[in-house]
Amino acid sequence: PPKLKMKYYNFYKSLTRYLWDIAVVVFILWGIFAFLTSFTPGSWLFFVGLFVIFGRKRTENRVEKIIGKKWFGKLNVKKLLGKIPTR
Repeated sequence: PPKLKMKYYNFYKSLTRYLWDIAVVVFILWGIFAFLTSFTPGSWLFFVGLFVIFGRKRTENRVEKIIGKKWFGKLNVKKLLGKIPTR
């Protein structure tokens, strides 16, 4: 029956969304942990998590507020965030 298929579709859709939210939180926490410890190469996961949650434009604005306009421009953060694919 079509109603049964829709029920399973909604379940899998909500399960996928829930698991994706957990993955994003793990990315952010692991990025912060990697930045504060010797696992520095993994600190980019923080930005991936922010990008997934807020999107490209809001992430750029938040990172610019965190590091300041001067360093945001010097480090070419906008260019780096632009290289992250949207899909």
